[in-house]
Amino acid sequence: MSLDKEHTALIQEAISRLRGGSDRLSVTPIGVNDGIKILSEPPHYIEWDDQDYGKFPKLSEITDQYYEEIEVIETLLNESVLGGEFDTLKKILQEVKNDEHARNRAIGKYAKDLWCYYAIPIRLHNGRVCVVWPPENVLQQPIVHEYNPGEFFASATNTVLEMRNVLESERKNHKKWKTIGIWSLSLLALVVLSSILK
Repeated sequence: MSLDKEHTALIQEAISRLRGGSDRLSVTPIGVNDGIKILSEPPHYIEWDDQDYGKFPKLSEITDQYYEEIEVIETLLNESVLGGEFDTLKKILQEVKNDEHARNRAIGKYAKDLWCYYAIPIRLHNGRVCVVWPPENVLQQPIVHEYNPGEFFASATNTVLEMRNVLESERKNHKKWKTIGIWSLSLLALVVLSSILK
């Protein structure tokens, strides 16, 4: 079984073990770090640094969901490694040997990486839109940003429109350079042909 299929099978099992799992994880990779940057500004580096000190408000229910998802993925990873799957993780665990702290940290990091790839980071909570940003370090808390739905979707729409304009501009630029390239190659072919015929 390929690694992607192993990951998909693990995420399907995680979805079945979580209450409302299909609203929290997706078997189709989403890619948190790329996907939610389109819709929500990433946390400021100070927010990453201070997240464990309670200086920024957290939505405990959403934070608890994140921890529950990570815990289920870690449990499944432990079960899978024992069953012989996930060669990448097995190699890491062979390197740490009997160091249980390093083993738990490696499994936690792998679980977080899977969460970043398969999680649905945008959640509705009490009529508000919440975006979950995973922690930089597995031992830290996630950062949860809360938005008014109207503001969130207006901002997301503006971002998508800006991206579309950038892509359209790049497409036109690409077409221009393609045309220049074709004309340049045609002229070069004429020059070469005329020098051969002389």
